[in-house]
Amino acid sequence: MYSDPGVQRYATQAVRHISQLRREGFTRREVERAIESGALRRIRRGWYAAQDAHPDVVAAVRVGGSLTGPSAAVLYGLWVPPDVRLHVSVSHNASRLRATEEGHPSACIHWRRSPDSVLNVVESLPSALRDAVGCVPEEMAVVLVDSALNLAIGDLTLHDLRRKFAGQGEKYARVLDRSDGGSQSGLETLVRLRLRSHGIAVRTQVRHRGVGAVDLLVGDRLVIELDGREHHDNADGFVSDRRRDLVLFSGGIERLRLTYHHVMHQWPETERVILDFVRRRRHHWRSGDRPADHLFRHARPGGTI
Repeated sequence: MYSDPGVQRYATQAVRHISQLRREGFTRREVERAIESGALRRIRRGWYAAQDAHPDVVAAVRVGGSLTGPSAAVLYGLWVPPDVRLHVSVSHNASRLRATEEGHPSACIHWRRSPDSVLNVVESLPSALRDAVGCVPEEMAVVLVDSALNLAIGDLTLHDLRRKFAGQGEKYARVLDRSDGGSQSGLETLVRLRLRSHGIAVRTQVRHRGVGAVDLLVGDRLVIELDGREHHDNADGFVSDRRRDLVLFSGGIERLRLTYHHVMHQWPETERVILDFVRRRRHHWRSGDRPADHLFRHARPGGTI
């Protein structure tokens, strides 16, 4: 059963309603003194923020709701595709909604009949994911769900999400069917989805006897590894990767290393290279080249070519 982690607790402590402050024993005068000293600031009628409050949470409350969707996913530590909008969950009868301020070009409003709680300034992770799936492209929705399942925040499971998404429509069912909690990054998810859309057999996090887990295995012998933006600054990681490359190469395994730029900004060119490789059947062992023993452990292929 899913239970919320500390994100909501932190946010609630940093942005609080006057009723919460009064329950904690603060008098009106003490609140005013906190504002005068700069310890608190008034962000909306009845709402106050501490100096370390997250700016997106403050912005969502100022609009008139709580942070949700991809905006909330950032706080939960998920791999979040670029989205400059501020996602705000509001009650169906909310009024006097304010416009976003500088830094948020627009707000994406998610109307809800019954929010998690009127005092929650950040929606629970399942609720945030439900809102995200509804308003981002399907591919990006799978990225978010993969990331949530992989991190297992609050012991979140696919079963929890199926219950949360029940009755939401075909898109929600497709997203869950395409999700893979073993995916280690959003880049890995994107490449997996895009190659499988061509009917290519892609396996995720397959273990190789000599190097451990590899990000993606295409066919029998093409390994694709995904390097995040921070990867190149890690000298130890660089040395380790080259050792892995050498082991794979010595066993006849082809290795393709892709960066954030290849996947997010140069995918058409990158895809053409991979598809050409596959058309020439170079991702499979040729007659007489297959090793006597199986170097890769069995994994669900998720494709046909």
